[in-house]
Amino acid sequence: MDKIFSLGRCLLGAPSWGVTRSKRWLTLWFISLIACVGLGLASVIYSWSGLPLNVGGVDVYITVYPPLVICLFWVIWAGFWWGFVPAYVATFILALYSGVPVGWSSLFAFADPLGLAVFGMVYSAIPISSNLRSLNSIVLFVLLSFVSSIIGSSGAFIWVYSNSLGITDMYSIWQGWWLGAFLQNMFLVAPILFLFGRRVEAIKRGQGVHSTEASQSMVMVAGAVVVASVLLYLYLAIEMSSQKLFSLLPETSPQAADLLSASTHTIYGVMTTLIVFFIFFGYRLAMHWSSELKRSALALASVNTSLRAEVMERRLLTRELEQRVELRTEELVMVNDDLSKAIKVAEQANRAKSDFLANMCHEIRTPMNGVLGMAEMLKSSPLDTEQQKCVSTIERSGHTLMVVVNDILDYSKIEANKLQLLISSFELQELLDDVTAPYRSNENMAVALCVTIDDDIPKRIKGDVVRLHQVLNNLLHNAFKFTQRGRVDLKLTSRVSVAEQSQLVFVVQDTGIGISSELLPSLFEPFTQEDESSSRQYGGTGLGLSICRRLVDLMSGEILVESEQGKGSRFEFAIVLEKGDAVVSERQQDSAEGVDRFDLNVLLAEDNPVNQAVMSKMMEKLGATVEVVANGQLALASACQHSRHYDLILMDCEMPMMDGYEATQKIRQWERDNDRSAVLISALTAHVLPEHIERSKQAGMDHHIPKPTSLADLREILQRAKRRNLASSG
Repeated sequence: MDKIFSLGRCLLGAPSWGVTRSKRWLTLWFISLIACVGLGLASVIYSWSGLPLNVGGVDVYITVYPPLVICLFWVIWAGFWWGFVPAYVATFILALYSGVPVGWSSLFAFADPLGLAVFGMVYSAIPISSNLRSLNSIVLFVLLSFVSSIIGSSGAFIWVYSNSLGITDMYSIWQGWWLGAFLQNMFLVAPILFLFGRRVEAIKRGQGVHSTEASQSMVMVAGAVVVASVLLYLYLAIEMSSQKLFSLLPETSPQAADLLSASTHTIYGVMTTLIVFFIFFGYRLAMHWSSELKRSALALASVNTSLRAEVMERRLLTRELEQRVELRTEELVMVNDDLSKAIKVAEQANRAKSDFLANMCHEIRTPMNGVLGMAEMLKSSPLDTEQQKCVSTIERSGHTLMVVVNDILDYSKIEANKLQLLISSFELQELLDDVTAPYRSNENMAVALCVTIDDDIPKRIKGDVVRLHQVLNNLLHNAFKFTQRGRVDLKLTSRVSVAEQSQLVFVVQDTGIGISSELLPSLFEPFTQEDESSSRQYGGTGLGLSICRRLVDLMSGEILVESEQGKGSRFEFAIVLEKGDAVVSERQQDSAEGVDRFDLNVLLAEDNPVNQAVMSKMMEKLGATVEVVANGQLALASACQHSRHYDLILMDCEMPMMDGYEATQKIRQWERDNDRSAVLISALTAHVLPEHIERSKQAGMDHHIPKPTSLADLREILQRAKRRNLASSG
């Protein structure tokens, strides 16, 4: 079937439609072909082609031939061959059915297609729409209908000859045929074109079918062929009809024979005159078109010359631009190479800086763990007043040093865009208690601390508790540092509360030395202090407020300052936080349980002897039994003994022989292989950068405790170990 459709498209000259559209049109055309054959036979069977009309005393038989209507629509809307084939086939079958011999039937069937050829040729050559909505289209359609009807009715002569009819019948039939075809066009085709022509043209445009205009030379050739074919057809039809009539005339009618002969010669003369006219008109038209073409060619040659000159000029400009672009590209490549090298150097420098800071942090935190740990142990032991002051001084100095170290690390992470917020739900009151605890000691009796919290503040909120603690601590630290006598106020209010969110406003106000107005615009810039004398007198790196601003910005807030030298300062920042989940915090749970001693077995993996001693004493103070090993291999050997059970493993990450990461991975693998429950493993390390914390999690550690470590940190991890034991046993 697909081959049949492809053959039909090739023979009929179908436009470049898709396969589906071509099949639809061809299917419709095949149906039309069958309908034309059926209607043609019906016109003979039911005597449609023979409606009498008396004109001047002569009966004219008006012919009604419906296939011509269908074929004309195909010619106008699709193309000549789409209408030619069904018109020829229907007429040929009709002639055979009427008893006309095959040879005469094949010649007779050409009459109607010749009339359709006029429509096809004109509508392909003249850009006039066929929807009959304009005067030009109506006039053209009427003229074409008349000419095509005259040409198509030439088959009447063959019909007369084949059916042995007389001259009167020939005249009546010929008149009836062309008049019937003309009336069909006027009363059937014209209304349909008027009503549906635009819609059909819109469908054709939507399907990508566009009318094509023939060239002038093709119009001339096609017109000459049509005229020659029509005249030749008329000549053959009249000659054959006259010969037949001569044979039928009786010998006693010489006048009739002379009349017929004269009529025939008259027709030949008219035909010759028409041929001469068409030749002359065609020649004059060709000469006119030729002169027009020559003038157009000269104009085109002139335009072509100017275009060539312009093209040459543009080529020169293009070549010059290409050279400039090439030079600029080479410069950009060189600059890009230099930038790439500079970026690599900067990345290496930044990486070296980060590594240096991380190593320095580790090297400072490790001994500070021993210093602060021992200071905390001493502070809880029986001491006299002077000893208590000495221990407090050691502890305060150590914490000050850790603030400096943390500020440098945080500023480095902020500059590298590596600082991220860790959102969790926490008790706001616990945060305020923690951040104000160091400033409530007896040493600060000359400066009073007043904390005010509005009643509508939610008890639990969601945010980064560590970074919020850091901002408040920095502000309070500065307030107490620059206030010798007076008070420091910490106020917490709620500005806006919508659904599950609240805008909290934190205010830290002091009665200290204040800040000069010249310094206020650059106060939050890094390494900014009042002057060198302030740095010598009060200390500090000048990074605290810069870090506070960056952290508040990271929390989508804003920090502001108001200050007057000699009267104090007021720092305020506002952030939007979500309300937290209504759950009991670990600190409240520990307080409710009243646990301060833990009967737990702890494995401590630590290579530093000082830290071994400090951590052992702190854990023993909390009631835990501690076993100490000096590297990861010994920790692995102890943890993987079936006879030993540990409730908690504190794992240093940097150790000789085997580090804590590898030891943790192997312990987890041993637990899976031996179907043992996972023991709580916490990193105990001086590495505090996010990438180190993430690495410890990937190794299988459950928690991360930074050095220096406090009793509160150890109490928290022991409490978690105890709860895990209770959950696994329950």
